[in-house]
Amino acid sequence: MIQFEHVVKRFGDTKVLDDISFVIETGQFVVLIGPSGCGKVGLNDTYAIAVLPETAEKYHLKQCSDLAAVASKLTFGGESHFFAEEFTDRFWSFIEYYGIDFAASSSIDLNLKYTALANGNFDVTDVFATDGLNRKYNLVILEDDKAFFPECNGAIVVRAGLFEDYEETVPNLRAVLEMLTGNISNEDMIRLTYAVDVEEKAPSDVAYAFLVEKGLLDSAA
Repeated sequence: MIQFEHVVKRFGDTKVLDDISFVIETGQFVVLIGPSGCGKVGLNDTYAIAVLPETAEKYHLKQCSDLAAVASKLTFGGESHFFAEEFTDRFWSFIEYYGIDFAASSSIDLNLKYTALANGNFDVTDVFATDGLNRKYNLVILEDDKAFFPECNGAIVVRAGLFEDYEETVPNLRAVLEMLTGNISNEDMIRLTYAVDVEEKAPSDVAYAFLVEKGLLDSAA
C-alpha cells in the first residue's frame, strides 16, 4: 500500500494537483483525470489472453488460471512490447502471477500475430480486449480470474483552457462531450473496430452511424 497526503503539483503557473490525498492498495493502478476530462466513455481496452476455439475446447480453457495445468503443452506468441520487462502488466509478470510455464514463448510482429495464431505457429497470445480482429478470428478471451491486468478505461481528455476558449462560440461543448460518458461499451468498440479494420469501412462513416444509433446525433446532420 502507498499513501499520498496533501500532494501539490504544478506545471509552470498551472496547478494540476492541489492538496490531494489518496491511497493506492497493493495491485491497484490509479489514474487521476483533472477538471478538463469528461469522464470514462465505458470501454476497458485492457490486455487480455486469447486462444483459438479449438485450443480452448481441447484443453478446457475458460480462465487464465486454467493455463497453469496445461502450459507445458502450449506455446505463447506476442508482439515485442508485451515482453518488455520494465512494465508490471506484461508477459513475465503475468506468467509469474499465474504460475504458468509455457513450453516456449516468442515475439512476433504485431501485424502478423493473428495470422500466425490462426496458422498454428503458437497456441496462446495477448490481445487488446476491444480489437475487432478478435471477432474476425473468433478468439476465445480467457477470463482474467485473478485480476492481473489493470483496467484501461477510455476517457475523453481535453487540453487545459479548451472550454474557456470556446465559451462564446460553443458554450455547451463540455456537455456535448460528456454525452459519450458511459455510452461506449467493449462490445460497441469491438463492433466499430471490426467495421474499420476488417470490413474496411471509413472511420468517419462508422463513427457517424454509431452516434446516430446511440441517439447522440441527428441522422439528418
